[in-house]
Amino acid sequence: MAYLIYTMLNFSYLPAALPFWIFLAAAITIWHPGEWVEVRLPKRLGSRIVAIAFVTGTVITALPLVIAPYKADVAYRAGLNAIASGQRDEARADVEQARTLAPWQSTYAVAAGTLALNLNSVGQAAPDADWATARMDFDAAAHLGSLTPATYRYLAMAEAALGRRAQAIAAARMAVQLNRFDPANQAELNLLLSS
Repeated sequence: MAYLIYTMLNFSYLPAALPFWIFLAAAITIWHPGEWVEVRLPKRLGSRIVAIAFVTGTVITALPLVIAPYKADVAYRAGLNAIASGQRDEARADVEQARTLAPWQSTYAVAAGTLALNLNSVGQAAPDADWATARMDFDAAAHLGSLTPATYRYLAMAEAALGRRAQAIAAARMAVQLNRFDPANQAELNLLLSS
C-alpha cells in the first residue's frame, strides 16, 4: 500500500521502493497460507462520518499540491513555446506564472534569468540585457539547488556586469565544478580571473 499510494501521487517511485520492500518482507514473514484476517467496518455511524470526513479533508488538502505543479508545468511549456516563436513578453508572463505556482522549482527561475538576459543562439547576452533582474533570478535558482552549470555561468556573468567580481568568480568556479569539461565554463572563469 505504501508503494502504491506514493506512486499515485508522485512520479518518482525510487524513494517509495524501500518501504514497499520492507512491508512486503514483513507481510511474507507473518503470512500463513489458509489464514485470513477479517476486516470489520465500525458499526457506529459516528465513526463512519469521521472516517469519511478525514478522507475528504485529506483529498481536498492534497488537491492543490497536485494541481499547482501541473499548472506550473503547463505555463512553463507555454513560455517555452512563446520563446520559440519570438514572443518574449508573453514568455516572461508565462514563466512568472510558473514561478508563482511552483516557487520551489529552480528550472523556472533559470528560464526567467535567461529571458532577462535575452540570450542569443550562442548564449551571449543582448545589449539590452537586464543584468540586475538576471542576477536575482539566477541567484534564486542557485539557492533553490540548481545543478545546471549554465545557471552559475550566467550568474557569474551577471555578477561581473554589476561589478561584483568576488561573487562572479565564486559563481564561475561553481559552474566549472559542476562541469569542468564545458569550455564555456572554463572560458568564463579564466576571463574573470584574468581581469
